[in-house]
Order: sequence, then structure tokens, then C-alpha cells
Amino acid sequence: MSSFRFQGLEVARGDRGTTRLPVADLAGGYNLSVPLHVVHGAKDGPTLLVVGVVHGEEIFAVDAIRLALAKIDATRLAGTIMAVPVANPPAFAAQTRNMPLDMLDLNRQFPGSSNGWLSERIAATISPLIDRSDCLIHIDGGSLERVIHYVFVKSDGSPNDETERLSRAFGLKLLYRGAHSQGSITSYAAGRGIPAVLAEIGGSTLYADPRYLQRAAGGVINVMRALHMLDEAPEVTGGQLLLTKRTLVRVPVAGSSTPPSASRR
Repeated sequence: MSSFRFQGLEVARGDRGTTRLPVADLAGGYNLSVPLHVVHGAKDGPTLLVVGVVHGEEIFAVDAIRLALAKIDATRLAGTIMAVPVANPPAFAAQTRNMPLDMLDLNRQFPGSSNGWLSERIAATISPLIDRSDCLIHIDGGSLERVIHYVFVKSDGSPNDETERLSRAFGLKLLYRGAHSQGSITSYAAGRGIPAVLAEIGGSTLYADPRYLQRAAGGVINVMRALHMLDEAPEVTGGQLLLTKRTLVRVPVAGSSTPPSASRR
């Protein structure tokens, strides 16, 4: 396995590196770019892409990806990890779901267009990373006011389905099987025959609980084990529940809801 090369970045085997992928020049005279971190293993193996903050307010992924990368020893790694912790920098800065400069949902723009709206251009910048991957992990999730904690399994449940196997390896107890959304990053990967894990995790009060951050980073590590990128066998999570239907409940009255405290249960 030779050095990793992508758009001017070169990383030797057993090493790591980082760069910024140019997207566009903005009206204010500054450049829009997307960060890329690479850990290039000393041994041959698959390529894993981990992406976070496709929606700007879902910031839990930043620390989860940072922690996962910190746990990896490049000299013992088989294969390559590419990580984009902040896929949508303008939305991240504004703490908005959609890109504030064009009001588009980045997760409906893949594979994007290099001559399109800014969101389309970001998608077009990230799509070549998907093309050279063997697996995608998209860490989505909650925001400051929203808690979410399950793996969205984008598969049809076929026997020996790699997407479901890797989604289960992420290790959360709750899974939900549903259809792809047109233009999403996972739907683009699926169209290229690349298994994709969509972890919906974090948000709200979970930011203050380090256990959930460890679970998110541990999920990335365990998918790596399932891909044979690490020497250890993957941990098996017992009692996983796979749902095939979900219901959105709207509150019909005004006011606020306060859950009972532990002392009142």
C-alpha cells in the first residue's frame, strides 16, 4: 500500500495528516473549504469515511470524530480513515440546519454540482471521498434542543446485508430500518454500492454526559473492528431492537412538559 494522496495531501503509511478541501470563493472575499483528516494505516485494508455536521446544528459529531481519531494508532491500523468532522462549515457557524447562504439542506444535494449552489458545491467536494471509500459512517443526531439516540438502518433487510451488519456493529441498542432520502449522503453511497451507517446520536442534555460521547466514538471503533481494520474482534451488543415503523407525535396543547425526577419514580 503506497502513500495516501488526495488533492495535494500526501500521507505516508503509518502516519496521519490534514488539509482543507476548497469549495468556492465567497462574495466577502474569503474562501469556503471543508476540513479533511486522514489516518493512513501501516497495513493494507479498507477505506472508511466518517462525516459529521452535514446539518449545522448537529454538532455532537465533532467531538465524537475527534475522540475516535485520537484512539487510533496508525502503526497498527489496516487501511485508511478519512474524516470530515464539519461537512457544512457555514451552517455550523450559524448553528442552523440548512446552509444559511442558500437555505438548502446539504443532505439533499448529493452528489452535488461544482457549478451549482454552495450546498451543491460542498456535496460535490465530499462526493469524491465517498467514491474512494469502502464504507461510510455519517454521524447525524440531535441539537441543543433535541435528543436522539439510535442507528438509522438504510437497508431492505436482505440476508447477509453489509449495511445492516455494520449498522448493528455501531453498537446502539435501538435501530430503525427506513428508506433513503433522495439526495442524502447515505443514498449516494448506497447508489455506489458502498455500505453506509447512519448514527443518529447526541444532542441536548447528552452533551453534558461523557458516556454518550464515548458510545459514539466507540461505535466508530467497533465498525472498524467489523471491517477488520483493527486486530480486535468487534464487540457484540445484546438485546438490540430493530424497529420498522416510527410515529411523529405532535403536542396538541400549550405549555411545557417536565419529566418526573428519579426520586419521584
